[in-house]
Amino acid sequence: MLRRIFIPAVLVSLLAAHPSPAQEGSASGPPVIDITAVDYAFQAPDSIPSGWVTLRMANQGEEQHHFHVYRLPDGRTHAEFLGAFMSPADSMRDLFAAGQGERARKLAMTSVPDWAHPANMTVRGGVGAVAPGATGRVSVRLAPGRYVLACVIRSPSGVPHYVNGMIRGLTVSEASNSGEPPVADLTMRASGWELTVEGDFTSGTNTVRFVVDSIPDVPDSTRTAWLARLDSTTSAEDLADWIQKGTTLPAPAPFVGGFEYYPASDPIYFTVDLEPGRHGLIWGYRGENIETMEFVVK
Repeated sequence: MLRRIFIPAVLVSLLAAHPSPAQEGSASGPPVIDITAVDYAFQAPDSIPSGWVTLRMANQGEEQHHFHVYRLPDGRTHAEFLGAFMSPADSMRDLFAAGQGERARKLAMTSVPDWAHPANMTVRGGVGAVAPGATGRVSVRLAPGRYVLACVIRSPSGVPHYVNGMIRGLTVSEASNSGEPPVADLTMRASGWELTVEGDFTSGTNTVRFVVDSIPDVPDSTRTAWLARLDSTTSAEDLADWIQKGTTLPAPAPFVGGFEYYPASDPIYFTVDLEPGRHGLIWGYRGENIETMEFVVK
């Protein structure tokens, strides 16, 4: 079933500074970069080497979180990005809290320079939504540059998490690591709008390779995918409806991870921990339609 994806037009908040968690190496995959999500901030290294990395986000907050990875334009700094958003942040927060999201977005469009709009930035993946206490992992190849991590899920009050401070800078250095892509347990393959799964999801840890064989004619050929546990009354279509309506918490189900927007021309890997039972998958291409899938883990 096809549905329209809602994409927030702009991100506004502070680039919070936090201690840098340890970076791990792995004999079976790229270096692991630990990122901790709380309500409402990210704890992450300030700088990491370029190349293949696994971004591992542990959600220690009380709300569901995720993050997009936006690359800043060449020559722009995190401080400049922060400055571009400082002025309207408080006003936007008040407007969102008052249920006037459209006015908040219009304020941002008139207050923020074009170069700082995420719609004009390159997106390079990120971890799909994960429930409190859960951990999501995505493996991507990052080129040197300055990036921004941002959570665009909305609190029950309607205020996007990034407006409350859940946004921070990350520098990818010229130094290259020797990481290789992880070994996948199964492959998800998209041919246009058709998705096939090669292998079976199993109880426990699953590493998935997501590839696109043919790209549909869409304005922006990046794609995304989220997975969630379903109970007897929830369907994957309920997840799609929630996305369409703007991702305001509470979500219809606890998400277990996936990946955020990444070029359809490149393979991406994500790792999810699954329990026995029904699960739902939502996926699609940015700015266009979203597809749903359900499966049972034994």
